[in-house]
Amino acid sequence: MKSTAREKRCAYQPMKARCFQIKMMKLLKEQEDMNMTENMMDIGDIEFGAELTLDEMNEISGGAFRKPAAKAGYTIYQIKAHDTLIRIANKFGIKSYKEILKWNPKITNPRLIRTGDYLYIKK
Repeated sequence: MKSTAREKRCAYQPMKARCFQIKMMKLLKEQEDMNMTENMMDIGDIEFGAELTLDEMNEISGGAFRKPAAKAGYTIYQIKAHDTLIRIANKFGIKSYKEILKWNPKITNPRLIRTGDYLYIKK
């Protein structure tokens, strides 16, 4: 599928509401083809250029940013803007970010962590 100029701009901009709306419209089109749209939020009400809160992103994305279940011996940390695994490790007094990777096997690339996601940190 060929990308439009608008979609290419969205790939390089911060996640503003319009870019997110374009991505969601593309996903909705794919889901309509699979008849799975009954639980999706109407994204037409999102104001152009508006920043989305984590609650709004969670509602639109179907729960991708929900807090995970508690694990014994671990603290749950929500990734904030400009966080890196090294900064998070330093914040909790952990020697290496690689320990965080061991506790969170869902992270496949340590350079790609998303604001709003959750990590398990050993107490």
